[in-house]
Amino acid sequence: MMTHTAIRTAMDAAGISSAADLARQSGLSEVTVRSYLNGSRRLTKLAPAAALSRVLNVPVENLISAHAGKNSAHNPGCSNRNSEGAF
Repeated sequence: MMTHTAIRTAMDAAGISSAADLARQSGLSEVTVRSYLNGSRRLTKLAPAAALSRVLNVPVENLISAHAGKNSAHNPGCSNRNSEGAF
């Protein structure tokens, strides 16, 4: 699921109807929240993901972008090791 879709789904489940409400409750700026919701910005950093996770009552892993990139510390499916196994 794309990050913005996951956030929208979690918002619906939490009864949060607007980006302004989500921003206010999470402590993030409304511009940032709107960027996540419209897909123009990927949610790849732990701090904003944790803030949204807390408000939306969903695991952080459900919100962090699956497209964070290879070797991302925030992408649990990726490793920071090179092909020889070193970091």
